Amino acid sequence: LALDGVVNLAGLIVVDIAPVSYSPDAHRQLIDAMLAVDLTAADRKAIDAALARQIDDVAIRQFLAQSLRKNETGNKNDKAHYRWQLNLAAIRDNLAAISGFDNSGCCELPALFIGGGQSDYITADAHTAIYQKFPNARIETIANAGHWLHAEQPEALLKLCNAYLGDI
Repeated sequence: LALDGVVNLAGLIVVDIAPVSYSPDAHRQLIDAMLAVDLTAADRKAIDAALARQIDDVAIRQFLAQSLRKNETGNKNDKAHYRWQLNLAAIRDNLAAISGFDNSGCCELPALFIGGGQSDYITADAHTAIYQKFPNARIETIANAGHWLHAEQPEALLKLCNAYLGDI
């Protein structure tokens, strides 16, 4: 970061997302499930059980639970033991904007796009959009990983990132 506030980038690493618009429906379902949880539950196990009624995937529930924080308001009238760190209502209300993408312009920086082999975020169709927006892009796929590569295949992700950073 330069003193004048200008950032000089040598390249980009983009993990399991493409420069396309996505349907907000899947995220809306997750957010609604989180908002439906009774946070007066005494422990994380009860919260996970409540989430499990709407979210089958244990890994997704564990990822979402990372946003839980112990409620330490000091207010004895506050019965919630936990709170979501995320502003779920604001995210839900703005999902269309968050899920959209302005595909105008072009970025000439070198870019590494890393997708999960079991994810549906960087599809074959998205490759065209990536190369249109980032003509100097390279696309890599990590097998046996879904959308959350950093949690599912952290060593493989770090290996690709380190190799790329050594190249730019």
